[in-house]
Amino acid sequence: MQWGMPGYGPPGSDALISFNSQKNHISVYIGKAAIDDHKALVTGATFGKGCVRYRHADHIDFDVLGRMLSASFLVKSSRP
Repeated sequence: MQWGMPGYGPPGSDALISFNSQKNHISVYIGKAAIDDHKALVTGATFGKGCVRYRHADHIDFDVLGRMLSASFLVKSSRP
């Protein structure tokens, strides 16, 4: 848990990927680079600085989300 959200990343460092459920949306914090690379594929969502916000869980395309999560993890985990 970091910033009140479950997150995933190497132990002892900032989370690479985080999730959050708010009253009006579900957010996935994956980073700007992954969003920019896949933005055209995402439907039924809005975007924040480094996050994708879905108003309803049934709007989530898990294939596209999986691609974005993989891209985010690869980009962030390859940094020194």
